[in-house]
Formats: sequence, C-alpha cells, structure tokens
Amino acid sequence: CTSRNVQSTAEEGVFPKWMAGINSTLNTPVPAILTIMVMNMVYLLVDTSSLIPSFSTVEWLFYAMTFSCLLYLRYTEPKNIRPFKIPLPVAIFLFCDHRNVLLCSQFSQKVAGFLFL
Repeated sequence: CTSRNVQSTAEEGVFPKWMAGINSTLNTPVPAILTIMVMNMVYLLVDTSSLIPSFSTVEWLFYAMTFSCLLYLRYTEPKNIRPFKIPLPVAIFLFCDHRNVLLCSQFSQKVAGFLFL
C-alpha cells in the first residue's frame, strides 16, 4: 500500500520520476519498494523508541484528516460525480474511530508519562 502511494506521488511529480516505475512482469512499483526499504534501514539507525510512536500518531492523524475532508466534500459538494463513493454512515464511523484512536493515543502517552515521573 505504501509503495503504491509513493509510486502515484512520483507520477504526480512530487517525488522523483524514477520512483514511478512499474515492473512489467510483476506489475509492482519496484523502485518505490526499494526506496522504502532503504529508508526503513536508515530509520533503524536512530532510536526507534521515539520514532515508532510518532509515525503511528502521524499516520492516524492523516487518516482522520482524510475522512474529515471526505465528510466536508460530501456536505459542501453533494452533486459531484465520484468514481468511488463510501456510504455516509461508514465515513462518519471511520472519521470518529480514527479521531478517537488519535486522541486516546495522545492522552495515554501523557498520562503514562505523568504517572511514571
């Protein structure tokens, strides 16, 4: 999933164009996979005890922002034609779920830090 995100972002011109390559036999974004592998190996050289929770928090934040934008666009532009449409109750549930996970993770880190000082 992450490699496809890197590949499509490279196709849009945000990342270098060589990351947008697709293997013709396997139909997979090999340059993006190799780039992610190298970056993960570099991340292993730093202290991962603080790195992993921060990445997780940022990931949940972006998921919550994605679903909030989905709800906003469904409210402000209801007549737009969309190639893929998530049912509104599912979108509301996913937004609330991701927001709660994000808030609970922040709250639990602060409480755990406060309790163990």
